[in-house]
Amino acid sequence: MNFPDIDSEVLAGNKVVRTFRMPRNLVNVLGREATQRGLDMTALVLRVLHGYLTYFSLPEAAIAQLEADREALKMDRNQYLSHLLYHRCLALRERGLGFDDPRCPDTLRVGAALATAALVQPEVLEEKDQHPSRHLGAAGGGTHGAVEGLAPGAGVWPYGIKENRPQNR
Repeated sequence: MNFPDIDSEVLAGNKVVRTFRMPRNLVNVLGREATQRGLDMTALVLRVLHGYLTYFSLPEAAIAQLEADREALKMDRNQYLSHLLYHRCLALRERGLGFDDPRCPDTLRVGAALATAALVQPEVLEEKDQHPSRHLGAAGGGTHGAVEGLAPGAGVWPYGIKENRPQNR
């Protein structure tokens, strides 16, 4: 084995070995994900953790802006990433799947929006809750207080309709 084939951190002795206990199901899911990506589990876990800590290698200017927003919202990183994904979900509901794909012509985006709208129609609401927007809050879906008990990253299903919440959380 040539020295260029060896990780420079290994040569410098900068790596620390740690062990973590995790549920078997999580280990199995990570193993499948690593196999699908052609990685070993250590490489996958390092990639995921590095991404989480660096906002998935965004440019420094973007990271600074996101961090300032996160601090203004008084959220930890996990809550903030959950918040961002929730707002992406709201955008998908409104604009359709793949609405911002630069490779997709506008005519396909319209079709995707119609298909998405058909997928996310709320189930029959109780009489007192006839208008679906009641579940999204007065600010158009962006207020987390609109859904009772919703705190980003706290494990509460964010869609407001009890029937859509996972049962085993």
